[in-house]
Amino acid sequence: MENVIICDRKQLRAKLCDFGLSTFSKQGESLYSSCGTIMYAAPEVLSSSQDDYKGYGMEVDIWSLGVLLYSALTNSTPFLQMEIDDEENKKMLKSHILNGDFNFDHPVWKEISKEAKDLVKCTMEINAKERYTINQVLNHPWLQDVENELTRESGVYRNPEMVEYLARRNNSSCSSL
Repeated sequence: MENVIICDRKQLRAKLCDFGLSTFSKQGESLYSSCGTIMYAAPEVLSSSQDDYKGYGMEVDIWSLGVLLYSALTNSTPFLQMEIDDEENKKMLKSHILNGDFNFDHPVWKEISKEAKDLVKCTMEINAKERYTINQVLNHPWLQDVENELTRESGVYRNPEMVEYLARRNNSSCSSL
């Protein structure tokens, strides 16, 4: 959340920043470095079994997007909130992420739609092969009513260039985060 900048609250314009640890990957090649904030790291990034570690791809970005969505909707993190300076707490947090131990029990979820919960669940699927792609995210029912009369009147709309870029990116070999 600390890398999301709200540029215009009225029109809900936000930007992501701090891509200092981002990278590009070639098609068919996996990434192996573990860097960034553990809270947003996908299970495959934290995989501890180095003997059969297969690396990771763009699926990790979708997981991070799911964590960000969960946090934005609830103003809390999907996993235990604890000081991760302590090695034992870091191990516990890693275990929760590896097992996908998050839930919708917090009272705020009672006010959030089933579609929003479904999108969070589909982006935070621990099996990277079953996790949503960016095209599935963009086509999810929860995001389909983004452009309606109310949002158009307030100037909120999908950025067509961003949607096109994300669709192209999903079909190319570029990966970040």
